[in-house]
Amino acid sequence: MEQKSFLTRIRDRKVFAPQTRERGVALYEHFLGIVIRDFSGKNILNIGSGDTGLFEKAVADIGAKVFTISPHFSHEYSGKMRANYKHPNVFPIAAKVSRFSDNKDGLPIKNDSMDVATALYSLPVHFPEIDLIDVASRFFKEILDLLKSDGKAIIYPIPESKVYSYREILSSIGAGNINFTEINEEENDVVYKGEKVFRLEIIK
Repeated sequence: MEQKSFLTRIRDRKVFAPQTRERGVALYEHFLGIVIRDFSGKNILNIGSGDTGLFEKAVADIGAKVFTISPHFSHEYSGKMRANYKHPNVFPIAAKVSRFSDNKDGLPIKNDSMDVATALYSLPVHFPEIDLIDVASRFFKEILDLLKSDGKAIIYPIPESKVYSYREILSSIGAGNINFTEINEEENDVVYKGEKVFRLEIIK
């Protein structure tokens, strides 16, 4: 019997399709290499929220505080989207993914306050201009500023063509530990078709 890939199995269960914004827990755990129970009691920043809030609410249910950023929270359909995120420990922030400080909700995220920052399919969807070196530098610096000492950021996908330049940028702005892990998944090229993709882990 032919072995189905991870994404095919997930799609069969109707948990996730990369073409949509329905990013559930299974996809976060698989592609970011995390176990959400490890987030209990922590402050989590999710960059680029989906429509459903599945990941955020699951993490909040185990006792984490989840700050989730999306420009969609300020769109005309944001009322319905915000309803999906209704949870006492989930805090939606209407802001450009490219600049966290531009939030419109009066809910600033303080520097040195986040234990973990996550981003799944967020960069290519919300932030294509990160291809520009100066923009990428600002993006990564904002993440580092928000993380606590020894905090971690986990980002997927990163195309192979950006690994060298991103490593150089992160080294120049003082990231403590930088690791790129290739994700060998036969259907992992939803965005970067035909190119190897990597998970980026940054420890402040």
